[in-house]
Amino acid sequence: MEKRAKKSPAYEVVLKRLQENISRGIYPFGELLEPERELASHMDVNRQTLRKALSQLVTLNMLAHEPKIGHRVVYEKLKPATVSKDKIALIYYRPTNLLQMDFYYGGVYSEIALQLDQQLGWLIQLISATKPIDEIREIIKSENIKGLITLGVMKPELMVEFNKFGIPLVSFDFDAVEFGIDSVVTDDYEGARQATNLLIHMGHTNIGYMGHVRGGGIVGPDEEFSSTLRHQGYLASLKEAGISKSFSSLTNASVESGVKAFHQLKSECPDLTALVAFVDEMAVGAIRAAESCGLKVPEDFSVIGFGDNPYIKTISNIGLSTVRSEKLSELAKASLVLLFQRMKNSSKPVMKETMAVELIVRESTAQCP
Repeated sequence: MEKRAKKSPAYEVVLKRLQENISRGIYPFGELLEPERELASHMDVNRQTLRKALSQLVTLNMLAHEPKIGHRVVYEKLKPATVSKDKIALIYYRPTNLLQMDFYYGGVYSEIALQLDQQLGWLIQLISATKPIDEIREIIKSENIKGLITLGVMKPELMVEFNKFGIPLVSFDFDAVEFGIDSVVTDDYEGARQATNLLIHMGHTNIGYMGHVRGGGIVGPDEEFSSTLRHQGYLASLKEAGISKSFSSLTNASVESGVKAFHQLKSECPDLTALVAFVDEMAVGAIRAAESCGLKVPEDFSVIGFGDNPYIKTISNIGLSTVRSEKLSELAKASLVLLFQRMKNSSKPVMKETMAVELIVRESTAQCP
């Protein structure tokens, strides 16, 4: 047989109702409650039950009993804080859904937000660079944005417009010094040079490079800025070693594109034995394509990526050699340091902070067969 729920004592029901009314401000601070007779009638209980509830509220410091006067509300409802926090805006070249941000930029965004909150109590706002410039300007004005950080490559004309907003601006992962904008960049050139040098020291002479282009949109159809620097580092390493042959494929930064680029490079140079990829995802695609052709990695073919993305471990069956940039926390810190220096001194010379890279050698590279 189903048991009936035990009914709460009448005074507890009254107590709860009065607590809610006081907490919500229906009975505001300093107000006298109705006389007991009227209040008991209103709540449909006897005065003894009401007095028990009132006594509890006195104990809870929500009411004070004043002899011959009644019960007065002494609980003051706290008003929401009206403190306006300062904000920094991050302008990203994609729509502002954080789930659409890649590992690298998403990580930098999170680190900047964390450091702003912990150190200054400031807030962060993400703005898509795909919005019309007038709309971005209005957001910055209405939200009282104190500074801007752009993430990734932007069209030059956009950087010029952003600089006209008249607030401190830092460009992250794009050298915008020529536009008079402080910049934080990773040493992409040196990273690719080190990666290519490793392959050369391992005896490889037919080495390819997988670069990255963004089709139209914010960046334009040309090779992406970071890819251009990595491409130059790759070519410089070959030149230093006296190797005149270079093989490059420019495509999108994905596993699927890495597969296609591998086949393109192999058709151009059947004797290709190694390559440097713009990002780890493309490197994984190259490994899959090589294995589909019957090549063993690294025994027959060596691959180096860029980024040291932790996610790669879940999609690759081999440890990927890669070029690692500074920790995301350090990249975020460098961006904020430049931004706040600019806030303190708007007339100081334009600065560029170049962050170091590190070559991580794992299982995907070996001596040339």
